[in-house]
Amino acid sequence: FLIADFPLRFETPIIDAMYSDTSEDMRTQLYLSAFIPDFDDSSYTENFTLKLFIDDVPSGFTFNKGNHRGNRVTLEREEFGDIWMMPKKDFSGVVLLNITAQGATPREIKMASKQIEIKIEAVADIPFVDVSVPCYHWNSSKKIIPVTVQSHLTDLDGSENLTIIFSNLPSGYRSFYENVVNGSNDTAPSNSPGWFISFDGTLKPFVLNVIAIADEKSNGDEANKTVAVDVAFCGKVHEINALMHG
Repeated sequence: FLIADFPLRFETPIIDAMYSDTSEDMRTQLYLSAFIPDFDDSSYTENFTLKLFIDDVPSGFTFNKGNHRGNRVTLEREEFGDIWMMPKKDFSGVVLLNITAQGATPREIKMASKQIEIKIEAVADIPFVDVSVPCYHWNSSKKIIPVTVQSHLTDLDGSENLTIIFSNLPSGYRSFYENVVNGSNDTAPSNSPGWFISFDGTLKPFVLNVIAIADEKSNGDEANKTVAVDVAFCGKVHEINALMHG
């Protein structure tokens, strides 16, 4: 008679899973393994197999091991152990993965399952910002200076807010948007870039800091970028002084 190269009876597999939370765009390490009581590693053959299935893997998530098809990753027994998971770019929130261990022989299949929850903390991305300010003609009668600000979020999933702040304005200088000048009657040029600086008297050259701030709606995490631009007269300083003082 033939002796089968697989057990006629075996217990349900036991899953061993360890994992940790992570942050947006950061990989996380998991430990996934399984075993069948009363059998050691040398017991497994082509006819007695033990596998792990990771189900409900979100689109865009990747693992450094296993066979990834659709929303399932299959781990062969020799792939058990440490495994790295990389979330989809810009993803934050909670991921629920269903882990199934399957022991199988030609006669029988036994399975065990457990669910793991991995939290991926939102992290604000540094926004893009570019600023330009035209030089100011020393004999101009206008008391406003246009400021062209181009800025946008680099995280495009809609989870962040963008704020623009002007700082380092000298006393008596004001920043405003569009055609509203804090109640004054000054009007902005028709080719308005949106932002303006208004002042009284004679321009005092200074360095304007424009700060773009991205903040996560879910947890308030912030990232910012500051651009410093000179607000100054056109021409060289000694030429301007000569013209102003005759």
